[in-house]
Amino acid sequence: MARTGVRAVRDLMPILVIGSSFFDQVLILGRIRGKKKVFAYWRQILLSQAGFTLLEIMLVLLIMAVVSALVLPNVFSPPSARMADEGRHLRQVLHLAAEEAQLRNIPLRWSAYANRYVFEIPNTKGVWRPMHEKPFAPHTLPEGVYIESVQLQDALPQAESAATDNHPPLGRVTLFPDGMLTLADVTLASASGQLRIQLRPGPNGIHVVASAP
Repeated sequence: MARTGVRAVRDLMPILVIGSSFFDQVLILGRIRGKKKVFAYWRQILLSQAGFTLLEIMLVLLIMAVVSALVLPNVFSPPSARMADEGRHLRQVLHLAAEEAQLRNIPLRWSAYANRYVFEIPNTKGVWRPMHEKPFAPHTLPEGVYIESVQLQDALPQAESAATDNHPPLGRVTLFPDGMLTLADVTLASASGQLRIQLRPGPNGIHVVASAP
């Protein structure tokens, strides 16, 4: 009797391993008498199906490589590299804001704080409101980089805000529809040195002019 039971279980093994449905395997196992035999052959099924294919392993490694390439440069890059990246980004976005002011025929304003800056636009009542569309959305500087100063170089009239500032900025630059702007020198700083951005009118008027250790 025992031999007959073992033979029947052995004959069912290919069906259990190849079965495409979990419920089909459970139903087949239910026909086998004896809990020990059920657990033993269920364990064998799990062991036969364990492990990862080469394609799955390669896919996981590819995902890890992509995530590392995106995260590690921001985490381990030196302050000087982060400051240079921020300087290029600020120069580019200020240039785009100058063009945007001319296209909209309305002044835009750049307000600089120690660790962030915002672009603002006046509403119909003349109140300056932060812009949220990219690339003019509020921007926070990375750790270790900050705006040290905003030195105004001219006496162009500044468009005043109708709202009172709770935290006055280091400085403001207004970009006018006629292509003029507030002449200013913006200094970014980090533990490795300083970087100065000069704001002047003209196609190439906004550019990085100096980097000091």
